[in-house]
Amino acid sequence: RAAEKGRPELPAKVSPEVLRLITVSRVDFSHKGLDRGIDALRRLKEEGLAERFQWIVIGDGEDMTAFREMI
Repeated sequence: RAAEKGRPELPAKVSPEVLRLITVSRVDFSHKGLDRGIDALRRLKEEGLAERFQWIVIGDGEDMTAFREMI
């Protein structure tokens, strides 16, 4: 196990078929640009460049409700 070897455990199983992004941030569009990240990932998916991905966002902030509505 990773924790036993002194490495942190990942929140999900690692798979080469899935692009997995992890962000630890305050959810604040004016400073962090997470809304632009959603737009960029949407465009990559529409163009067939990122078929399967998972974006794990760890954080909270004033724009969290709007962020969830964009997904």
